[in-house]
Amino acid sequence: MSKKYDYDFSIVENKKENFYYLLGVLLTDGNLKFNKKRNCYQMKISSIDKQWLELIKNKLNGGGLYKYKENCWELSISNSKIINHFIEFGLKENKSLNLRCPQINELFVKDFLRGVFDGDGHISSEKIKFHKMCSGVSSGSELFIKDLYDLILKNFNIKGNISKYNTIPHFIGERFCNTVSTIYSIKFSATNTAKLCSIIYDNCDLFLDRKKSNADFIVDIYKKKIQEKKDKNQERLDFIFSNVNILDTRQMESKLKMCRKQIIKILKTKYYFDNSSKLWIKASVD
Repeated sequence: MSKKYDYDFSIVENKKENFYYLLGVLLTDGNLKFNKKRNCYQMKISSIDKQWLELIKNKLNGGGLYKYKENCWELSISNSKIINHFIEFGLKENKSLNLRCPQINELFVKDFLRGVFDGDGHISSEKIKFHKMCSGVSSGSELFIKDLYDLILKNFNIKGNISKYNTIPHFIGERFCNTVSTIYSIKFSATNTAKLCSIIYDNCDLFLDRKKSNADFIVDIYKKKIQEKKDKNQERLDFIFSNVNILDTRQMESKLKMCRKQIIKILKTKYYFDNSSKLWIKASVD
């Protein structure tokens, strides 16, 4: 006889941060099966990160946590009320090749994406140089990857690259997998990874530790690089303001890694624009 749990149904009924996070996890790394013996659906999440599964279990206040195999754990949930809420948002059996991204409340897009990345995404570790760092999500469903990219682009204006590749025969543990399948992937550069991670891992209480640790590291490196760039530009500006009385906007663009709009805003603090010569002239010069 299965164990009864006093589930916290508010998570699935209110459909806020934690619901959309779990939806992202389940759509990418979850598994839904109909148990004929129990005559009910079961949804499962498998991971090497036992503490993460315990965190999810505690949030739901229920679910069985078992050792699935060596160094792998499985969280199993059989409550039909919990499961039906996720089924309504696209969770289904055999979803790998035909998964779609459901309609996501724009207030909780960041939580859904964090669940997707924690479930089946990758974020570069701190062992490589910043310009080689990246992040991405892979799926057997081309439509899901396209939906996901549109969601990120629409809400955060962060661009990535979509590609596809075929798997080759390989070992999964001690088992040899001879299946060849097509995988679709969306990948983000180091800079766009930092921008995305600064959004989806900011101010959250449900996350996979090792993914958030990598995300925080990339964001910190990116912020330091931005500050270094600002400091260098300020040094150049200080030199220019002290030694140059007449400036051309294009000249400034070549010296500073700034857009024209930013440069003009800065020039207005020290110079005035002469329409006849199309040059900026230092205000203190007669």
